[in-house]
Amino acid sequence: AYYYLGLLTLGRATTTPELDDAMAQFSRVETLYPGSEWVPRALQAQARVHRRAGRYEDAVALNRRVSLEYPASDAAPRAQFEVGHALALLDEPRMAMEEFQQVRNRFPKSTWAVTALERITALYRLYGGGPPTFALDSGYSVSGGNALKDVVAILVAPDRRLWVASKRTKSAVSFDPSGKMGESRPAQDPRTLSLAPSGQVVFTAKTALRVGPRDLRSFYFPPEKPGEQRKPVERIRSGTVTPGGVYLVSDEKEDAVYRFDADGHLLGRFPERDPKKREVTRIIVDGERSILLLDRKEKTIRVCDEGGRILRTVGPGGLRKPVDVAVDAFRNVYVADEDQGVLVFNPKGELFFKITGGELKKATAITLEASGAVLVY
Repeated sequence: AYYYLGLLTLGRATTTPELDDAMAQFSRVETLYPGSEWVPRALQAQARVHRRAGRYEDAVALNRRVSLEYPASDAAPRAQFEVGHALALLDEPRMAMEEFQQVRNRFPKSTWAVTALERITALYRLYGGGPPTFALDSGYSVSGGNALKDVVAILVAPDRRLWVASKRTKSAVSFDPSGKMGESRPAQDPRTLSLAPSGQVVFTAKTALRVGPRDLRSFYFPPEKPGEQRKPVERIRSGTVTPGGVYLVSDEKEDAVYRFDADGHLLGRFPERDPKKREVTRIIVDGERSILLLDRKEKTIRVCDEGGRILRTVGPGGLRKPVDVAVDAFRNVYVADEDQGVLVFNPKGELFFKITGGELKKATAITLEASGAVLVY
């Protein structure tokens, strides 16, 4: 019970006291039931709390303990994987690759072994030796007719399907890894694509967000006076869902980002104390729950926590015409710029490298594969 109570607390935690509460619930498992099979699961969950809090060294130590002391536990493969992930976040890519390889060596039948190989490949692309080099893959091809015309957004989902949002077809169309066209989701005026915490595709159109195939949501401002009707958000630029279940919606009319709860109630602006008008055309969430807001007018990407606190600003002075943004598992930020191709910034917000070439001129959309390949339209 304490383990599951901790998971529930961790899932909705956005503050330090809430993370401490989750940690306390997990700690009780080892204290009260030291010989239980739930101990390694609870220890690994404690490591996740450390990771959420940014205490990556502590996460490495606790995950390593689970992996070494409880190798037969079902928590061990994930713990070994998380050692590599935390080391990557600590800017130790070579050590991270070694730990990811240990997942494949020690737990080859685990689902984490597949993801570990993808992380090794992605890290090697970036840190394998010398400056990162990306070249056009002449063997990659997707045929979709009108679905590949007037494209406004692309996204690789966790199931490896490529989603393409097109104004020409007024829809988002999926393509499997072989390039075969599949499911389609309609929208009158497509805007953006992003991922929900559940892994579902969030398809933003002018007047609504669609989460997955069926969950269609419109948003309303409360009436200004008693007896008046609610006013709809009529021109949505972009939107997504945060890990805490909050919906973020960029309103073109008001030039502001608003927060709505799961029931559609307005919670306020995001960030809360930001009276300045913002032309936010992309909103995405990274793997560490940070929220990235691409402001096309200011030519920056602001990175915020779930509470709206600005953690860093990417791109001031270096971007010319930013149109889309993606982020990898290691918090590197990839910006598609109509004038410059793709600019990649490290987690500190510093320019890491550029991907240029004639085929990247007038880029309009970008997404990343799990193994680190960059897809640009």
